[in-house]
Amino acid sequence: YNKKIYNKYMIRIIIFAFIPLIGLIFPFFFSKYNPLIENWCYSSCCYKHDNTLAKFDKFVESAIAHTGKQRYLTYISKDTLGTIEMANFVFLILSIIIVIFVLLYIFLKFIKYTRLKDGKGKTDLKDFYHFCKELI
Repeated sequence: YNKKIYNKYMIRIIIFAFIPLIGLIFPFFFSKYNPLIENWCYSSCCYKHDNTLAKFDKFVESAIAHTGKQRYLTYISKDTLGTIEMANFVFLILSIIIVIFVLLYIFLKFIKYTRLKDGKGKTDLKDFYHFCKELI
């Protein structure tokens, strides 16, 4: 019976514990170590990229020049990317906190019902510590 419950719920718990990894995809993709984004410019980029500080007046001219220089002009401005990064950071922190609390809750309930099954009622902290150490 225990093995059946273990197999049924353990895979779900492990998958649930990996939810915060979704929040790490964005920082890894947009890090300075990604070779794919070295030639990317934000939509607000108007530079000619020819070692001068000359700028374009129109977006269309900028897009044509970026294509000629083998640079990709994204549809996201730098401010929008900063907002997305902040939202991603909030999601990452919240998901880590939720996962930790849920796993802690499951662990405490597991200990509680194991103690009840073994016939041990309320105990002091020292006995509880030894029981948890013995259980793990």
